[in-house]
Amino acid sequence: MKKIYEQTAIVKQLLSKQPIDGSKKYRRFFYLTECQIDDGVIVYNTVTYELLFFSNEEINLLNNPNLNNPIVKHLIESYFLVPEDFDDKNFATQIIDTRLKIQSIYTPVPLNFFVILTTTGCNARCFYCFEQGAKVSNMTEQTAHDVADFIVRRGEKKIKLQWFGGEPLCNIKAIDIISKDLRDQNIDYTAKMVTNGYLLDENVIEKAVDLWKLDTLQITLDGTEEVYNRVKNYVYKDVSSPFKRVLDNIENALKAGIQVNIRLNMDEHNADDLFELSKILVEKFNKYNKCYIYVVRLFEDTCSEIKNRKVNDRHKLIESSVKLQSFIDKNMPTIKIENLPKAVSNPNTCMACSDNSVMIVPDGHLGKCEHFVDSDFYGSIYSDEIDIAKIQKYKERKIVSEKCEDCELRSLCIALKCCSGVPDHCDNVDKVAIKNRLDSKLRNIYNTFVKLENEKL
Repeated sequence: MKKIYEQTAIVKQLLSKQPIDGSKKYRRFFYLTECQIDDGVIVYNTVTYELLFFSNEEINLLNNPNLNNPIVKHLIESYFLVPEDFDDKNFATQIIDTRLKIQSIYTPVPLNFFVILTTTGCNARCFYCFEQGAKVSNMTEQTAHDVADFIVRRGEKKIKLQWFGGEPLCNIKAIDIISKDLRDQNIDYTAKMVTNGYLLDENVIEKAVDLWKLDTLQITLDGTEEVYNRVKNYVYKDVSSPFKRVLDNIENALKAGIQVNIRLNMDEHNADDLFELSKILVEKFNKYNKCYIYVVRLFEDTCSEIKNRKVNDRHKLIESSVKLQSFIDKNMPTIKIENLPKAVSNPNTCMACSDNSVMIVPDGHLGKCEHFVDSDFYGSIYSDEIDIAKIQKYKERKIVSEKCEDCELRSLCIALKCCSGVPDHCDNVDKVAIKNRLDSKLRNIYNTFVKLENEKL
């Protein structure tokens, strides 16, 4: 057995080691989920967030525990095994509720994650954009300097930036100014960017690596050439194929050592086409170990309002997305996860409920959620006053449905009240999709763990 990640700090505060009683019979804790890999099984405790690896022989200890085995001793102490009369549901509810109460308390800590909107304008006109109707504004040069000052004043010495929009590359000047000011102030920063990739030419990539310290890109593709060009509907009319241009830009970014996360937006109209696109992407990018491709069902992320989608259509879409993701995972290299502890221990959080994260819009207002780029601000870079009530709003959770209490994955759901599209509970088809996504993540985590172990040798 190998311990990939131990219990989180909050869980350790709440739990002492479970005592071993030789007079009792022990069984597997209900809130465990397994993921089979080539040389064994990964087991994740979804209440304590401890993650273990078992060989194919050792995994039998979970089902047939021998109290004389030292591995079984750890499994009991860490709640992978519990007495036969143990109340799993009540235990899980107490730990989860207490942990969420602690996390719901606002703590004025230094910031380490800054989502910065250089503009709310965009060079594409996607029909599904959640920013449709938002006022178009661009960050001025002076505001960019002021943003850098705010980061220096309120941030930790080591920070992560995320360039966002609109299309952030429509205002490269603001990115340059903020990056130069942070560099001059000796701030240790790295950056990622959410972009459509159209403006990401070789000159921009060179600057992105050297000055912006960009290590990760997220780029969305909606289909093969004809579908993509139609959906993106770029404002430019003097190019033959934006699709080919973006694919070339992705490859140049990968060659420069930037990790590129390609997001495939799937709905009822492009599901079949995305299978064709994935074949193109696999053939073109599977030689790069920093290319990660993942499927998202359009309008079914936690911040989207799902309307008029019939259950059968939704289930069909879920099944298509699971099938497509499985194909991609089998044919693309596994990426290394840079922040292993965060990947394991923060499965049910987003920046909106994190005290050390902030969104800065073009005029300097501060927000908590990328889906509210022109409203619902809690403060400004120009003032130390903040609206704590608005911050607390983004920490409130939906009441867990009774139907969720018997799900071993219940503590992995975000379920924030402010997310209009969060369902009251998942059905069996939803759960298959959640489990498939979790297994893919666990395999990435395990591979990262193995690489780190090998590097120590």
